[in-house]
Amino acid sequence: MVYKIEWIGEARMSLDTEMEYVFAEFGQNTLAKVYNDLMERVSQLQIFPRIGVRCEDLDYLGYKIRILHVKKVSVVYAIIDQTVQILYIWNNQQDPGRLVEVLKMSSHDK
Repeated sequence: MVYKIEWIGEARMSLDTEMEYVFAEFGQNTLAKVYNDLMERVSQLQIFPRIGVRCEDLDYLGYKIRILHVKKVSVVYAIIDQTVQILYIWNNQQDPGRLVEVLKMSSHDK
């Protein structure tokens, strides 16, 4: 079965923020590599949606949250029926406790 990939607004914004940071710090070549690696891993979720680590501490709104680590960022997502919903792109250098706050804040925006 092939799952659909769906990016919510907050996920797109966090992706843009992380890619802007990579470009500013490391330049265009690194940006292209990081972006391509990330998109390749996200596309793998279509076939293998459960490759990410299940994180019960992050569950919210009834979603069972998973995290897929891709170098220095993580893809935070949930599987809903036959859709992989990308919720956030997280910079792994940040305080992991803050991710819970970010997810709760984004859930209020829905």
